[in-house]
Amino acid sequence: MNVKQFIKRHPNLFRLCKQLYRFIYKRHIYALTAPIRTLPDFIVFAGDRSGTTSLYHNLQKHPCIYASDHDHLGFFDDNFEMGVHWYKSFFPTTLLKHYVKFRRKYFMAYEVTAQYYRRPWAIRNILKLIPNVKLIAILRNPVDVAYSNYSNKFPNLKDISFEDVIKKELQIIDQVKNEIEKNDHITSLMENLVLARGLYVYQLKRCLKHVPKNQILFLSTEELNNDHNKTFQVIFSFLNLPKYEIKYEKKNIGQYSQKMNSETRKFLINFYKPHNKKLYELIGKNFDWDK
Repeated sequence: MNVKQFIKRHPNLFRLCKQLYRFIYKRHIYALTAPIRTLPDFIVFAGDRSGTTSLYHNLQKHPCIYASDHDHLGFFDDNFEMGVHWYKSFFPTTLLKHYVKFRRKYFMAYEVTAQYYRRPWAIRNILKLIPNVKLIAILRNPVDVAYSNYSNKFPNLKDISFEDVIKKELQIIDQVKNEIEKNDHITSLMENLVLARGLYVYQLKRCLKHVPKNQILFLSTEELNNDHNKTFQVIFSFLNLPKYEIKYEKKNIGQYSQKMNSETRKFLINFYKPHNKKLYELIGKNFDWDK
């Protein structure tokens, strides 16, 4: 019997073995101490190629903020079956939490998983486990997100021009435009199309059905790049933490073989403009992407 046959015949046993392997072997002492570890106080849950990696590395420079072991844990969407103790194994201990609060009065733990906002079930799972969690969305101009995904994240498109990708994807989006606001299966579309990932309003609208607006902070990548100190102070204020000046380091900068064609950029600005307008109305903030 080969592995595929074993999995097919004994799916529950295979799932248990997988969980034990990932829990005990991969997390070892962290897994065993999971019951005395904390859950996150806030999550950076949105931002496709928008600076989430930079946020992950820089936020923890605040003396009251502690990051998960690594970013993009994907617990609430892809790994929820692993259970809460597996998730907690990535976070600081409650002993450290009490020590930091004793020394500095404040303590917050966090994680960063950028794709949660595209997956409605992830948001529902977050609120089941941590109903009062604060959420941070950092959104980048969708024109730049589309080109960045085309250039850096979708290697299957490397032999196709960006303009041809746009033509093909516009046809697909047009076919589902009447379903895009109300059907969760459209999430798979968002995952696989470079243009659809920038249609933020339809993805965030589903989030806001479940999350009170006062629990979400909306930022733009452009804000972070133009004045990172001011942006971090906005974040700390949202988290009710003391001000702290961060020595900002930009991480995970994408590389481009060539610049986007200026006419293509104009076309995409016009394509996204009505969707951006709906986004600004939804979140009560204008990112000025339509230039």
